[in-house]
Amino acid sequence: MNGKTNFWEQWVSRRKYFCWALGLALACLAAFPGGAAALSALSDVTIANEYISITVNNTDENTGRFAVSTTGGDPDRTSDDDKHLIYRRPGQSPWTSYTTLLIDGTPWVFGGKSRDAGTKGRYGEIITPPVISDERIVCAWQLGPIAAEQSIRIVRSSTTGLLDTASITYTLHNRDQVPHEVGLRVALDTMLGENDGAPFRVGDDAVTVDTVLSGADIPDFWQAFDSLLDPKVTAQGTLRGGEVTTPDRVYFTNWGALAEGEWEFSFSPGRDFTRLGEFDLDSATALLWDPVVLPPGAKRTYVVYYGLGGISISPGQLQLGLAAPTQLVDRPGARFQVVAYIQNRGDGEARDVIADIRLPAGLDLVPGQTAMRSLGTVPVGQTVQVKWDVVLARSGRRDYTYSVGVRAMNAEPNELSRSISVISPARLTVKIAEPEARLLPDGTSWQPLPFAVTATITNEGEAEAYNVLAHWSSERGLRLAAGDITDRLAGTLAPGESSTFRWHLMPTGELPGNLPYSIKATSYGGDSAAAHGLLFVPALDPVIYMETVRAAGKSGPLTVGEHFQVVVKAANLRSAGKVNLEITYNPLVLEVLGGTLGVERGTLFESAAGWSEPELLADKAQPPARLILAGERTCAVSDTLINGTVAVIYFRAVAPGISPVTFDKFRVLDCDGQEAIVQNYGLNLEVK
Repeated sequence: MNGKTNFWEQWVSRRKYFCWALGLALACLAAFPGGAAALSALSDVTIANEYISITVNNTDENTGRFAVSTTGGDPDRTSDDDKHLIYRRPGQSPWTSYTTLLIDGTPWVFGGKSRDAGTKGRYGEIITPPVISDERIVCAWQLGPIAAEQSIRIVRSSTTGLLDTASITYTLHNRDQVPHEVGLRVALDTMLGENDGAPFRVGDDAVTVDTVLSGADIPDFWQAFDSLLDPKVTAQGTLRGGEVTTPDRVYFTNWGALAEGEWEFSFSPGRDFTRLGEFDLDSATALLWDPVVLPPGAKRTYVVYYGLGGISISPGQLQLGLAAPTQLVDRPGARFQVVAYIQNRGDGEARDVIADIRLPAGLDLVPGQTAMRSLGTVPVGQTVQVKWDVVLARSGRRDYTYSVGVRAMNAEPNELSRSISVISPARLTVKIAEPEARLLPDGTSWQPLPFAVTATITNEGEAEAYNVLAHWSSERGLRLAAGDITDRLAGTLAPGESSTFRWHLMPTGELPGNLPYSIKATSYGGDSAAAHGLLFVPALDPVIYMETVRAAGKSGPLTVGEHFQVVVKAANLRSAGKVNLEITYNPLVLEVLGGTLGVERGTLFESAAGWSEPELLADKAQPPARLILAGERTCAVSDTLINGTVAVIYFRAVAPGISPVTFDKFRVLDCDGQEAIVQNYGLNLEVK
């Protein structure tokens, strides 16, 4: 079966072969210098700091699955150094925690194929293997019609205030042309160092059996630790607040059940966490978001936090611990949870245990709660817990200190205080480097093109700004250059942090003048800011002119026998209904190939019906030769400038000499039948 013990035994049985293969690989590296890159491509990808490390599997099996471990852990204790928060054996790539998408009722497993967990689900095709980008590990798979990206980075824990938590983000993108129903399940194989079966501390309860929470029953966070007397490792899953996406349901169960069921799984309320088919406790949790309709092209993002938790501890017969956030963002109705843990360290049972919370002015209990809670009798060594929901009653930045006391009929009382800082929300600003700029006319166009606009997005608040997006837009006259995009993702901006982006603008050819554009920054949670700019685009003179097109590598004077084209172009026309041109050239130096067959209709005329058959009068005895062009186009007045070609003329150079190619007669009528003022430019060609 697919149990962890069996997998480990299989790994041990293969260890000799592994060592032999590794030795052979190293020998190959000595012989082939390029072998190092190939070997490293199969290595796991890790990011770490002084508190935790995050590793993503980059081997051929279970690719994309992740594990979280401590490095230094809590800086105030050494007992949690180098411990696992997600199950993993030494030398083993992550494989037990995995993620499932339910797409139109079918489970798809994110990442590479597995022989151990999630084996019955469908697998997709890799888009991006695990790589480090911008201090996060990113990978992506195409799962049927849905492109799924996993991005993991290190963030601050709500209860420790330290960078000791993994943020696991999934972005789901419907690349299909039709909508699809998509749900998400993230299964975490939790572990506390060597303890694989610690209870989950959830609100008022220590969860040791199959339990599911939904709706208002989902707390802000849960914690797990082995003992309040000496917690070796304290794990925490954050379920509400900040950028976290609160799941529809949270399951606490055994890992074996989740390993064998990719979406639906064996779940029996009241059953303990013994792994299915085995004898060891093996706790795990699954976060589940019900399927929702994802329209064509739409994206949806889910964020999960898992890492270390913080507990303040006061020793005593009634050992007291407090867990709560270290900061609260000052918003109307802002609230937080305080969880008190009480362990009886005395020689006998503690009777009539009572815990009460004492709040300063400015903090109140959420209505419906009492400050004093009766916990009854607590046996020796047992830990009980109680939760209060606290609301901010007074706006403004400041620090609050509150306390929790615990007493019993036959034990010494204990008391512990903890503080929370109320901070200002994230506040975005947008600054455009050159909010008023000008383009300069340059013949038939402007300079510089494309025009670069630079904007800096800054978070000037005290809270982090999550999922910051910068968006460029213009009401009229401007567009982005080919290949540029309107939206740029800045991600999370810490207080005081900035991100700079550049967009490349092109005039659309509408009426000239000061053309407006805007850059707007938004973040998860609703904060937004915008800046506005003007780009002055001068009017361009309407013109019809000629350009030569020659074979690649040709420059300088034409050579006898050379074939080339003269393209007659129109630029910056406001209105054009009819065009009548008479072009002259020296027939002793140039000839039009094939007579009138050597003249093509230009793009200015939508169809052949508006194009008159060219007339060519070429007599070497009576130069110059004359080419008469005429055409009519659908007449419509538009704010957009008209640009295109009138005709393409195929020439051959027949003799040395000079040949002006000029407009002898020139007439452009606008939509009202009036002659338009249009400049024209010809050519002066030399043949050697």
